[in-house]
Amino acid sequence: MRDKRSLTLFLLAIAAVMLITGGSALPQDDYTPPKAGQIYKTMQCDLNGDGVREKIAVKVTKVIDEGWLGQLIVMDEKGKVLWEGPKGKDVKDSTPLVMRSLDWGVSLPELLADIDGDGKVEMLVPEPISDVRPCYYRSFRWNGKGFDFLQSRALIESAPKSGLYKWSSTKEYKTRWIMNFSQGKSGSALLVGAYDMTDGCSYGRAEVKPAPGGFKIVRWIEPMKKSE
Repeated sequence: MRDKRSLTLFLLAIAAVMLITGGSALPQDDYTPPKAGQIYKTMQCDLNGDGVREKIAVKVTKVIDEGWLGQLIVMDEKGKVLWEGPKGKDVKDSTPLVMRSLDWGVSLPELLADIDGDGKVEMLVPEPISDVRPCYYRSFRWNGKGFDFLQSRALIESAPKSGLYKWSSTKEYKTRWIMNFSQGKSGSALLVGAYDMTDGCSYGRAEVKPAPGGFKIVRWIEPMKKSE
């Protein structure tokens, strides 16, 4: 009974967060799906370290009953295409670089940054999820000509209240994990949303920095708080 109540609270929390951040956890009556060929999302990042930011875009390639599939495209400052990822065949296509927005979850780039200090840009893309479990992130590294797939893992707090979140393959949901990434208005601060299911359902927002094996909390913007 307690687990069922936790599940309900968790789903309500997701809905609340998505509404606050402008997303949608539930179908909206006025939602209009994008069309094939449409550029749905764009980000900018200096991928090559030359001081010039490239544009990273997600182009809708196929609209399906369950949502849509997208292709990752990298362009220079003039709009010239430098690299294109795979387009994806259907909803069962498990190719890591295929972007997607489905009824049960969204898989689009959230972060472009050098997260491990190797001088190369990594990209984090969440796996679509629809149940109570840690968010797995597909990570990629820019090799100068394209993105290479590295791994798919979750960022789990290594020890209670340590503030250190390390890459893990756990499927256990009664833990604390990073659920989403964003950047501050200045573009320098790295922000995350964190969930805690060890005792009910809690959510908080924090600034983090890269750390060996993952990320470390710098400060809490919104301390962890239980759903009522």
